Amino acid sequence: MRRTLVGPSSTARPAPAAAPRPVVQKGGLAVSWRADVGGVACVAQSSACLAVATDDGAVVFVDTAGEITARSPQIADEGPNAMAFSHDGAWVVAAFDDGRARVVRTDGTLAVVHAVAPEAVAGKRARQVAATSCTTLDDDFVASAGKLVHCCSLTGDLIHAVTFEAPVRALCDASAGLFRGYAVAHGCVCVLVQRDGEVNWRYASQRPLRSLLARGDFVAAGTFDGAVQVWGGEDLAASLQSFCQSDGEALAWSADGAFLAVTGARAACFDFSGDRPPHPYRRDRGDGPDYIPRVLGFQDGSRERCVAWAPGGAILATADSTGVVRLWNLRGRLKKGGQGHPQRPEDMKPQFFLFPQLDAAHPSGASERPAFLGWLGPDVVAAVYECGDVVAFRVAPPPAVAAAPPPPLIFDKATDPKNVM
Repeated sequence: MRRTLVGPSSTARPAPAAAPRPVVQKGGLAVSWRADVGGVACVAQSSACLAVATDDGAVVFVDTAGEITARSPQIADEGPNAMAFSHDGAWVVAAFDDGRARVVRTDGTLAVVHAVAPEAVAGKRARQVAATSCTTLDDDFVASAGKLVHCCSLTGDLIHAVTFEAPVRALCDASAGLFRGYAVAHGCVCVLVQRDGEVNWRYASQRPLRSLLARGDFVAAGTFDGAVQVWGGEDLAASLQSFCQSDGEALAWSADGAFLAVTGARAACFDFSGDRPPHPYRRDRGDGPDYIPRVLGFQDGSRERCVAWAPGGAILATADSTGVVRLWNLRGRLKKGGQGHPQRPEDMKPQFFLFPQLDAAHPSGASERPAFLGWLGPDVVAAVYECGDVVAFRVAPPPAVAAAPPPPLIFDKATDPKNVM
């Protein structure tokens, strides 16, 4: 007797899940201009233009009006892993899988090709390690490949090389603070390195670090397990450790340093401004700003992937995985209590009480994954999508409300019954 099994085959592949549709709730962002640069691998921004690295190994420069001002020739077989503009905006450095850092001027010419690799040893074959991180220091640039970090001049000459105990996860410029160097995250350790290669500060965290960002005398780090840590002051003592359910993909300081945003699995923001209302766990000191930040969460359900602060400070733009760009006003938040222990306010968890003020999806209405988000002016925010579209959204002014005409005069002073004897 033969049995017949009814049901799907064990070898049948499940149908791929449909891409989530973008959800727009508020509107208010109008498309200002749109440019097509091809498949996007990485993006960097200066005050004058965007540098977009394409999948085929070229770099395209787009100005704030949407015009493509320059396009480099193919400088690598594929797009870079990281890219950063110089302080003066005249050139950009990119780190590639072939272990090399390349410097491209804004006119599209290739200036420097530097291999981030140890010195060759006779009789041994050099092993190629991908360059994964890079940053700039005035007229110098820093790039990492594996455990090795090279600091080079703009001419490509090696200034110093440092080898760490674990592969480097992140680099950031820290030259504007007290230490005049750059910060490196490797494993669970964050270090500050001087221009001469001397490591003058080291902090061992309890968690693997993923991202770094310095501002002034403060260094912020995002971890893989959802924590954000901030070190500051002359001794760079730990000043914040908070769990915000993110995975530390990227960090962003506001222009005035009053807010720190983190994005990844979930976005959150830390308010250092000390603005009222006071901290929910402590009474208002009354003699100065709060030294313990409030943790602000975004609308529950949002998965914001990119963040960018407006030049003014308190307006934050985000883009989720479906390509919806949202604007949040952090000073217009709701008042609500915190989650955590009153004796440890620095460990408080975020409260999800921020809601978007304006939003817009990709002009096609389809789901498009964003690669970068940045402000081109006080009222224009640009989103770069992996499909190759660069879309600038303009914040639409509120609709003008027509003034109501004055009510008709029924009586004048002469005929008003109140004035008639």
